[in-house]
Amino acid sequence: MTIDALRLEVKKDKWEQLQNGTYKLQVTVNPADLNDNADDVLLQFIKAGMGERFMMGVAKIGEDEQAEPAQKPPEKPKERKQWGDTLRSMQAAIRVTSREWRHWAKLPDTWTADDCTNWIKQSLVIQSRKELDSDPGKSALWDKMDAAFIEATRLPERH
Repeated sequence: MTIDALRLEVKKDKWEQLQNGTYKLQVTVNPADLNDNADDVLLQFIKAGMGERFMMGVAKIGEDEQAEPAQKPPEKPKERKQWGDTLRSMQAAIRVTSREWRHWAKLPDTWTADDCTNWIKQSLVIQSRKELDSDPGKSALWDKMDAAFIEATRLPERH
């Protein structure tokens, strides 16, 4: 479907919020857009009764008199979780992808993350990593294993 659209330059004069929560926009139209050669859409807009509704698109005009691309607001950086706030099942999933962790656990370099996960399951006697989140005894075993890794790989403190 093709829709005829009105294109004219306007200057924003006023923007106010009304008591009912809607907004009122007041603009000044460039007189060059209101000449005798105005197209049918503009004439329809000018002659429309008060309260008639129209759809409107807006683009900022640059120094070169061309529409500028819209600027997206900067994305807020995601807040990094502290390691202790991460689910233990997720901690284990992260650890099995770490070369440093595999080396610490003395696992073969050729093992995949799935192989390492199976090693964790066998070592902690679990069927699924989710048990690390739900079984307090298994949680404690994982915490002990992870603490040993952290302690063994901690960089010496600088004095």
